[in-house]
Amino acid sequence: MTATTTTTTAPPDIVRVAYVDLVVTDLDRARAWWVDLLGFHVEATEPNALYLRGYEEFVHHSVVLRQGPIPACARIGFRVRTPDDLDLAERFFGERGCPVQRVPAGATLGLGPAVRAVDPLGFTIELVHEMQRVEPLVQRYDLRHGASINRLDHVNIAIPDVAAAYDHYTALGFGLSETIEDTSDGTLYAAWMF
Repeated sequence: MTATTTTTTAPPDIVRVAYVDLVVTDLDRARAWWVDLLGFHVEATEPNALYLRGYEEFVHHSVVLRQGPIPACARIGFRVRTPDDLDLAERFFGERGCPVQRVPAGATLGLGPAVRAVDPLGFTIELVHEMQRVEPLVQRYDLRHGASINRLDHVNIAIPDVAAAYDHYTALGFGLSETIEDTSDGTLYAAWMF
């Protein structure tokens, strides 16, 4: 599968990175790092999962920590502008030959219906429009501790073919803010996109 496959469907309108769903091997140690040290707020818990958010976030979560056998990023979630963007996402990734599935509302705590795809780079991404709104905690100083993280702002992905990743995210409608590249031969080492 390549990241440069041509599609006829316009990409979904991605508004922002919404959440990451991380697999951790020791949920108690992960909680000590993410909650006690970094200061994320625990919005909800399940027997093998923690749902976290920053103090400026007004949606249910931006980080999910799930107990599992091997540490991994299970998925990266993006919020799309409208419910119709979910249909666009399903067609867009389907035309690229990516495995795509609809995820019903409530399959993940706090999320509405979603489209999950394994993108051409091999990452599982999830696109969602509806996220449960929660009370803002900006001025809840009594709850703050650790580094008191305000929000999830961006994610970094490490990939051997940065040019393929750049092409894929450009096709998804992302813009470019800066790069690290070798101007003598055009090798792209890193790209920051929005």
